[in-house]
Amino acid sequence: MTPIRIVRHPSPGVFRRRAEPWLLQHEAENNLVLGLAAQLETSMAGYKPPLYWATIERDRKIVG
Repeated sequence: MTPIRIVRHPSPGVFRRRAEPWLLQHEAENNLVLGLAAQLETSMAGYKPPLYWATIERDRKIVG
C-alpha cells in the first residue's frame, strides 16, 4: 500500500482549489474550513502568517 503524505499548500486559494471537491462531499461537517479558505483567499486581515493549509493524500487522492 502506498504511504500517506501530508501536502502543504502555499495559500488558502491553492488549498481550496485542491481540497474543495473532497470537502464538499460532507459540506455540513467541513463548512468552517470551506468558509475560512474562501474568506482568507480574499483577505488575510486579522490573521498572522504563517497559516498552515494541508491535505492528507494517498496516491494523489485526498483522504483527509
